[in-house]
Amino acid sequence: MGFVNTLQIGLTGISCLILILLVWQGRGAERLAALALTMLMFGSPLVDTEFRPGMVLLSTTALVWLAWLSLAHDRWWLILAVALQGLVVATHLLPFLEPETRVWGAVTVRLALWVALMLIAVLGVAEARWAPYARRLRPLS
Repeated sequence: MGFVNTLQIGLTGISCLILILLVWQGRGAERLAALALTMLMFGSPLVDTEFRPGMVLLSTTALVWLAWLSLAHDRWWLILAVALQGLVVATHLLPFLEPETRVWGAVTVRLALWVALMLIAVLGVAEARWAPYARRLRPLS
């Protein structure tokens, strides 16, 4: 097994643990964010074919979802998650500008942004558990 496969398996395992942590220890906003991140994590391999607009659509959907959550709930981590996901969407647009020269660079940046997003999700659990403003119950509408 090569380094890339080991890295992929490791990141997938850690990401799954963080998503479980979001659902288990988070509140409503964190659980809905976990749903969006799970959609990204498991949906990406399904649409990552020659049809690049599928990845753009998936990433943009997650961006809109996280943006809605950040506006509906008092969570700093969601604002950071929206910023990172916005960068991910921007990296999807690079290959459209210069088809083959920047593809691997964009993929590498997306991987680094995913790791940052997972670290922010861990902070989100801490915010949901201990921030006084996160304890207030708010409707999802």
